This record gives sequence, structure tokens and C-alpha cells, in this order.
Amino acid sequence: MPSHSRRVIYGVLARSAANPHQRDPIPISPTRIDSLRSSGLSESTVATFRALLYGPGPWLAFADFSTQLGLIPDEHERIRFATFVLTTESYLVRLRIDNTTDIERMVRYWDVVGQVGAMRPLLDAVGRVKGGATVGIAALLPPLPRGLLNRYPNAGDPIEAHSDCFWTSLNFLADRPSERVDDPAYVADMLRTQYRPTGAAPKLGDLMVLVDERNAPVHAGVYVADGFVFTKNGYGLLHPWTLMKVSSMVSLYTALRGPLREITVASIANARSHIP
Repeated sequence: MPSHSRRVIYGVLARSAANPHQRDPIPISPTRIDSLRSSGLSESTVATFRALLYGPGPWLAFADFSTQLGLIPDEHERIRFATFVLTTESYLVRLRIDNTTDIERMVRYWDVVGQVGAMRPLLDAVGRVKGGATVGIAALLPPLPRGLLNRYPNAGDPIEAHSDCFWTSLNFLADRPSERVDDPAYVADMLRTQYRPTGAAPKLGDLMVLVDERNAPVHAGVYVADGFVFTKNGYGLLHPWTLMKVSSMVSLYTALRGPLREITVASIANARSHIP
């Protein structure tokens, strides 16, 4: 099946929750595609993989993971293939702090759930280091994203195993994560009643929602800082929680779902004044 035909057919299949592989294909970045030559995979495996990819690029989608695994007779090759496909790009982002850093302003920005203030002595100390130093932003995130970042869902956890980008985004600031997963009606109701468009540049905790021509939400990520979002690119066990650039998120889902519109919304319950 040609790539363009696969994209059209799988796009129709993706409209139904009965087709999870087409609904949430594995995203393959341009960097991963470029690294195929050095992947150690056989020529036949690479050729089949390329033939099953679809999308206009630069990001491509792969919805036939189980199918291709079944076509690979060698166990070691299957492991290499699974490792290659399920290796997801993310970022380890660090804040640089020196004696010119406004620690008070930094704390105001990151302290969305009342926990970063306790780190002020550490931040002050880092700022006094000669030449400055860095702090990983994972330490400044709320408890839920801090525990999820850069890992795959736990198969034994019924919530994590069924989580997607919307559960991830709606629970970013939650003390107790909701058990409502994979429920489009609940997501639509929450976005309609509990969030409002900001009309301003995004800040930590704001949701960046991608909607289609019918204004239906297609994907969401939570803005962190400097053009990065915290997100989960798909439903279930094969999709980890990552940091990615907003531009990459938009590029990926435009490739998967066609033209989309980006809306920044903020929680009514956690509304804060904008910090320039």
C-alpha cells in the first residue's frame, strides 16, 4: 500500500477508538529516520519499516508495530527493531543560574503548586557559585510530571496504562490525579468548563491544545518554559512522557491529522497573573 493511501485509510480508522494503533501511531522523528543506516537492522527490516511509514513529513507515523514484529523471524532482530522503534527523543533541560539571576522572579514563575519556595536556599546557593551553575527543571516541576517525565507507563498501573496526552495535561497540577482516562466526553467538558483562553504568551501550567477544523481537541501538552511542553504523544504503554519543543509537537500532529489550530488555555482554578 503506498504511503499516501495508508495515510488516508489510517486517518479514517483513527476516528474510532476500536483502532488504537491507527488512533495513536508511534511517532517517528526525522532524526530517528536518519539514524536507520546505523541502527544495525537488516536491510529487509529497514525496507519493510520504511514501506509502513506514512505522513507528509518531516515527522512520520508507524501504526504496524505488532505486524512487523510478527514478520521478523530472528529473536535478536526483533529486539533490535523494538528498541529502535520505541526509543523516543526527549530533553534534559537545565536552568542556568548565576549572580545576575533574579531568584525571586524565578521562584514566582516555577512555584505553581507551592513547593518551589522551599528550594529558595538551594537556588540562592547555586547563584553564588563562581561562574554560575545549572539546576535540572525536573526538580522544579509539580509532583506528578516530575515522577512521570522520561519514562514509559507502568503496565501494572490501570491509570498509567490507559493514559494519554489529555489525562497528562489535565492532571499536571493535580494533588490527586483523576481516574478518568480515555474519556473524550470528560476531556471536552473539562476543557470547556474549567479552562479559558489566555490571550497571552504561555507560561508554566498553561495547556497548549491543538484543535481541528471542527474545533475538536486532537492533542494537548503543558507549557513548561522556553518553548518546551510536557506531553505524552499517544495512548497506552508504547508512548512515554517527554519534553518536546512546541514546534515539534505542532509538526508531528499536523503530519498525523492535517492542519490544526493552536490554542493556549489556563485553568480557572489555578489562574495566575502573567509574569513577563
